[in-house]
Parts: sequence; structure tokens; C-alpha cells
Amino acid sequence: MITLSEKLKGLLDKDFKSKNLSTNEEYKNNSIKFSNTISQITDSISTQAKTSEDNKSTDLLNLKLKKEQTNVHKPMPRELSKKAGISYEEAHRILYSVVGGNTDNRDWSKIMSSKNIHQTAIDATSQFLNNLPPTNDLYLERMGNLVVTKKTDTKVTLGLVTDQGHLLTSLGTKPNIEDFNLAEIQNFANKFGLNIGGRN
Repeated sequence: MITLSEKLKGLLDKDFKSKNLSTNEEYKNNSIKFSNTISQITDSISTQAKTSEDNKSTDLLNLKLKKEQTNVHKPMPRELSKKAGISYEEAHRILYSVVGGNTDNRDWSKIMSSKNIHQTAIDATSQFLNNLPPTNDLYLERMGNLVVTKKTDTKVTLGLVTDQGHLLTSLGTKPNIEDFNLAEIQNFANKFGLNIGGRN
């Protein structure tokens, strides 16, 4: 396989011969100089490519380590349930359901060492959710963190969203909004540190 340097040297040979250089020595000296320059260029390109690849590997490693360090103290549902005095289902919801596909950057070391683990987890979850970037999701109606996601002549579906508009969960479908128990929904929203009252 012909290398880049060999191709360029071939072009140089053709160019020099076409110009009828005065002596073979001059041609030889210029050819050597050009070959050395090409070698330096290709070496530089190779070094830069290797450096770029090394930097990418380092960035990926740092990202992985950061994620691992963030979650190093994250408990399993059973541990959180036991230490916080809450149900297994509630612990699972706090640990996973509220996160979705986002990276969990809550400080679990701080949460688990607090005097009121459950409340500290709720507060941390609220901060986590409200720091998510705004979403372009569109809803038929919205009141605070309560939204109407679907509506027909016979059914309406409600959902709970973050302050930034991220849909956290569906609250079910009923014939009318009046059929939902808003007190129960608010109690559920409290677990996310959210309030369904007020208007955005």
C-alpha cells in the first residue's frame, strides 16, 4: 500500500524532473528536504490523532467515574425502606421512578446520614426535578404541576409534571376531571415535593 509520504514524494519527483534541475545533487537535496518535511507532517498528524483519541477516552472515563461516585452511596429499596421507615414501594419510587432516564445526581450520602431520611430524600428529589431542563411537551391544560394529557368526549387523562414540564407519571383516566380525588393527587404530588395548586 502506497503511503501518503510516498505519493507526495512521487509528485515531487515528477515536478523536479519537469523543471530540469541543473544538477542531480540539487534534486537529491531538495527531495530529501521535502521527504523530511512530509515525515514531520505525518508524524504530527499521527500524534494529534492519538492525543485526540486519548482525550476522548479520558473524558469517557471521567464521566463514568463521576456517575459511579454520584451513586456510590445510593441504597437499594430494601435498605432505604428500613432506614427511612417507609414502604418498599415508596422507597422504590423515590429511588427510581422519579429519575426516569436522567442521571441521578442526588447526594445519597447526605440523604442517608440525615435525621429525617424520608423528608431529605423528598427535598432532594424536588431540587433534582426542578433542575431538569425545560421540555417542549405540550399539554391540553395545565394547572401548577397537574396537566391534562388526553381528552375525548367521554374520557380525560391527568398527569403530574415537574415545574419545567417533564411528565413524571400518569394519574389515570376518568370520565371527568371532577371524578379525580384532588386531595389524594396532592398527597401523591407531595412525595415529589410538588404542588398541584396555582396556575402557570
